[in-house]
Amino acid sequence: DTLRFVQRANAMHNVHFKTHPNGAKLGAAATSPYLTALGQAYNVVVDARFTLGNYEIVCDPHQAIVIPGILTVLTQPGS
Repeated sequence: DTLRFVQRANAMHNVHFKTHPNGAKLGAAATSPYLTALGQAYNVVVDARFTLGNYEIVCDPHQAIVIPGILTVLTQPGS
C-alpha cells in the first residue's frame, strides 16, 4: 500500500511519523521534506519497515493546533 499526502493549502506542511511501534524502521521516511507548492505530494510505501501497530502522524508546523493522524497497520506488509 502507498500513503499519498497532497499539499492543498498555501501554508507549508510536512509529514512526520511522530510515534511508532517498537521494531519499526522508517529511516528517512519518518519525516518528509516540506511541501510548499499546491499539488505537491509525498508518498510513503507501507512495506516491511512498518511493523504491526499504530503510527501517529503530525505536521510539524501545525502539531499544536491540529489533531494527529493515525495509521494502524493490522497485517505485516509484504506477507
